[in-house]
Amino acid sequence: NLETPINVLDDFLNDIDLVLLMSVNPGFAGQEFQVKVIHKAGALRRKHKNVKITIDGGINLNTVKKLVSTKVDFLAVGSAIFESGDVEKAIYELKNL
Repeated sequence: NLETPINVLDDFLNDIDLVLLMSVNPGFAGQEFQVKVIHKAGALRRKHKNVKITIDGGINLNTVKKLVSTKVDFLAVGSAIFESGDVEKAIYELKNL
């Protein structure tokens, strides 16, 4: 979650395959992306270079542009695709940023 510090992973990071960083408060679709997750992802990447990182919440065309430099491995996208009116076009645009 947004407020959980990354150091909670230190003791068991070797036992997991992926870290999911939430960029919204879990529970409600369509929330606004919280920019502070970018710094959190960067800190996690610097501390644990080989961990796979996913960011979930508020991902859309605007936030993807901000996230490209974070070097995260995956983005979980929901509302930006399914509420776009044209799923195929939304996926194409997101993939080609």
